[in-house]
Amino acid sequence: MRDLDDDSKNVSPTYRLGRWIIREDWPLWILLFGSVIAAILLYPTLPERFPGHWNVHGQVNAWMSRAAGAFGTLSVAFTIYGLMLLFPLVDPRRESYPKFHASYRVLRSLLVASMVALWGISIAAAKGARMRVDIAVPVVISLLFIVLGNQMGRLRYNWFVGIRTPWSLANETAWRMTHRTAAPVWVAGGFISLIGAFFGGTAAAVAMIIGVGGAAIFSIAYSYYAFQRSKGA
Repeated sequence: MRDLDDDSKNVSPTYRLGRWIIREDWPLWILLFGSVIAAILLYPTLPERFPGHWNVHGQVNAWMSRAAGAFGTLSVAFTIYGLMLLFPLVDPRRESYPKFHASYRVLRSLLVASMVALWGISIAAAKGARMRVDIAVPVVISLLFIVLGNQMGRLRYNWFVGIRTPWSLANETAWRMTHRTAAPVWVAGGFISLIGAFFGGTAAAVAMIIGVGGAAIFSIAYSYYAFQRSKGA
């Protein structure tokens, strides 16, 4: 588990958007635009009725258009990436971002890669690949939670990234207590969900509710407790 550290010594004094894009995020640009090119090339081969949602048994129970299926999830990935570039520029607590620079980079990469992975799963399913969507999707979400939990203890006080409840945002002490305590819970919840994912079907759904849902509920409840404790500190 990675504890809250100061990453500011590893970055330049000025937190520059240009450095992210040119020196650090070029793999994400390759991934994003490579996926768009792949979507364009694959588009003529995709079915007109594109699977849009699956039930817990991996059976399609909702459909969307071919265009939405080919490009919808990728547009979400681009939006997430764009917002994460914007946050440090508009956050009133922008001075916090250099202090968790490395973790913020991990989160950017993780969220974009997760969305591209989900897009890839949907494309493969639409083309009739022999795969268990009821296993593949929970695996991606579980890994997302594990890595998020591993980085959570390092997130510094800000308005956009982390466990954002009225109580965790109330003061920096409550923020720090919440993220340090919730971090291992998120990792544990992610592993519970991951183990259940390999069983597929109802077992995967139940494990995700217990692991991921339980971690989220714990984080909200603990942030309230941390706020109450911080008032007496």
